[in-house]
Amino acid sequence: MRFAVLGAVTAVGDDGEAVVLRGAKSRALLAALLLDPHSTVPLVSVMAVLWGEEPPPTATASLHNHLARLRSALRDSDGTRLRTMSHGLHLRVEEGEADREVFEDLVRQAQEARGRGDWEAAERDAGAALALWRGAPFADVPALAGHPVVTYLQEQRVETLECRFEALLRLDRLDGLAAELGALVEEHPFRETLHRQLMLVLGRTGARVSPCTSRPSSATRSRTAGSTSTCTEPRPAGPRSRPPTPSPPSCTGWVWPPGASPATWRPVPRCCAPRSPRPAHCSSSTTRPRSARYDRCCRPGRAVPSW
Repeated sequence: MRFAVLGAVTAVGDDGEAVVLRGAKSRALLAALLLDPHSTVPLVSVMAVLWGEEPPPTATASLHNHLARLRSALRDSDGTRLRTMSHGLHLRVEEGEADREVFEDLVRQAQEARGRGDWEAAERDAGAALALWRGAPFADVPALAGHPVVTYLQEQRVETLECRFEALLRLDRLDGLAAELGALVEEHPFRETLHRQLMLVLGRTGARVSPCTSRPSSATRSRTAGSTSTCTEPRPAGPRSRPPTPSPPSCTGWVWPPGASPATWRPVPRCCAPRSPRPAHCSSSTTRPRSARYDRCCRPGRAVPSW
């Protein structure tokens, strides 16, 4: 029997046939037992995965029904694989049957090889560990999203990627690394090791990573949701390309000059347009006289007081 949790939760029998898990509850029950396969899982934890923090009054009876269906799917009629204990449930998992444990063993071997400078072994073990990864752990069990075990496994994957890239850099095998590292930097923008490795690859190969080569992650899109800029590649100017159009002077707008004929209409800046003649009713004879206070305080040659 083999159990896989690095992606959707699946089980494969000794004959190579996939175990059919009927219903989301049976899959969630198997996932709850595989969170810690070598220890007894309390019933409270199992019910929390199946029904949340507030299970229904019929949760105990329903749990027995789901256990019977899971035993039937695992062909465990004698109860030696899945046992009911006084304080919880225990699923027997032999060595090498869970892909999570194989993944963790390979990651440990890759890190040990990295520590002693055996880059061939580090790259081989890290690649074998990453080959087991099919997606987010327990991907089809929404109740386990954000669980500490899921977070731990995702962190282990990123560290394994960094170990593999470090080995490939040491071995000078740089084909395709720029694009792969560029996508990972977009996915994990705060991983300094990935940024350093990307800079090393770009420096050695002279390659360029465009900001449009990879689609940003949801976290990156949420951080830039308020931005209206679009990602466009600069186009090289052709031999007959026009020079850039100069921007208009800083003024309030463009107007048509007064008295222009249709044949000579050209827009001019508002600040540069000739002014229309002052209407008769706005002549100087009808302007408002200056106040006596202005004449007393602001006539030429007298300092303006600070009021």
